[in-house]
Amino acid sequence: MNIQLAYLLGAYLGDGNIWKCQGDHKCYETKVVSLDRDVLEYFAECATSQFVCSANVRRCCEGKYWQVKVSNKSLVYFLEEETGTKKALLPIGIKSWTREEQVELVAGLMDTDGYISLSKTRLDTPRWTMGFVNSADWFWDFRELLQSLGVKCGKATLKRKYRSSAEKDCYQLHINTRSFIDAGLLFRCQRKQERLLSYASKFI
Repeated sequence: MNIQLAYLLGAYLGDGNIWKCQGDHKCYETKVVSLDRDVLEYFAECATSQFVCSANVRRCCEGKYWQVKVSNKSLVYFLEEETGTKKALLPIGIKSWTREEQVELVAGLMDTDGYISLSKTRLDTPRWTMGFVNSADWFWDFRELLQSLGVKCGKATLKRKYRSSAEKDCYQLHINTRSFIDAGLLFRCQRKQERLLSYASKFI
């Protein structure tokens, strides 16, 4: 493992998918979708550095989002083997990773399914809120990983279903912003990192 592979795993687990077509036209693709182009450009940088491949970042979903597409068999099998096509727990052996590698996995996950928002209190003072939203079976393992890195996590709440009763349960984890910074964690997403730094400039 290394920090770039760790980030690839995190971003893929958050908002990625893989396809394997093994008929007459063999195809091995990895796609990640995001509101933030810089997240996908960094994903592309990590992918092209670690695997012999090219990556394409473009608009999608009628221009509302960005998408990166990587066509590479080795990347697909790496992601699949490490995560069980996202059905397994977090990557096997993660407890033996270096702290830097764990930090990059967290960055990939927070860049995709994490958030940090800035609002105002009734007294017109700034208020930052940080959290993570996901419906995966490994949600609770992510919470445990954050806590092992020194992050204080609040209650995980079940979000209401938006589509149907058959929709998979989705949980929202509340994260203490100060402890996230103190643990040396970060976003690679510039928009989110700027909010984190604005919090740090005021309280740390």
